[in-house]
This record gives sequence, C-alpha cells and structure tokens, in this order.
Amino acid sequence: DPIDNFKDITEFSTTAFPGNVYITDKLPKRHSAFSKYLLIFGSDGLCGVGAITKNFDNDRSGSEAKAKYNELKMQLTEKYGTPTSIEYLKPGALWKNDNEFLSSLFYKERSHMCEWTVKVIVNIDKIYLMLNADSQYRSNISVIYLYKNFEELKKNATEKEKNAL
Repeated sequence: DPIDNFKDITEFSTTAFPGNVYITDKLPKRHSAFSKYLLIFGSDGLCGVGAITKNFDNDRSGSEAKAKYNELKMQLTEKYGTPTSIEYLKPGALWKNDNEFLSSLFYKERSHMCEWTVKVIVNIDKIYLMLNADSQYRSNISVIYLYKNFEELKKNATEKEKNAL
C-alpha cells in the first residue's frame, strides 16, 4: 500500500520516497496552509506532490491542528468527493484522553487521516491528508497527491534494490 511511505511523515525528506525528490517552499500554485512542498519524479515524469503545514506547537490536545485538518478535509471533499476516513484510536490505548491527542498520534495509538481515490482528474490516483505528531507537543498536517505512475516508480525502486544484491 503506498500510504506505508507516508505514515510517519513529520518532516519531508528526500530519502523517504523512491525516485528523485525535491523540496521547495515555492510553487506556482500554492495554498496558504502549507509552508513546504515535495516533488517526486520518476523516469516518466512527476509521480507525486506533497505539502506540509507549519508546526503547531504546545498543543497537546491537537485542537489547532485538528481545526486546520478539518478545514482542509472539507476543501478537498468539495473538490474530490467523500474520502475514506482512517481516524481511530486503538482499543486499550494508553493515551486516550482529549488532552493526550498528540501523544496518542506520536506513540502510534491513533491515526488521523483520510484517503481519496480520485476519478475526476486523469493523472492523480490517490490523495492522502494526514495529521502527524513528531512529539507529544508538536504536530503538522501533510497532504500527498500520488499520480498514477507512482506505483510503477515504487515497483522500479524495489526491483533496483533487489538487483543491488
């Protein structure tokens, strides 16, 4: 599943994805919520685009980040339709109280993301919106657009890795 590449994204890095990856803070078409963008290229062109918000600091309950996440989710839903929500707290989670929201994300007891399967735009296959925590006190939101050729890029990277043995 391609989302495995993105579950732990708290900072974009050029090593988290296959292919040639570029990070920038400037794109011709930008959204005010995002401060950094990631472009993923394979041999046949652009395979994915990501964006990440500024950090939300000192917000253990995640209220500021959740409000922005819900705003972005609504905007994406208006454009791409209803997503599959993957928003849950694991049964028996240690960090389950409202003021422990970021702790539950950080310790992988909670998931707070959505997935859109895109049918209206020819090149885009999936879109993921994720609320991430890189500590119990800091979070951000990322959105990843995967193009139809991303699976081929991932397959080629796996094959290249095997052939290196």
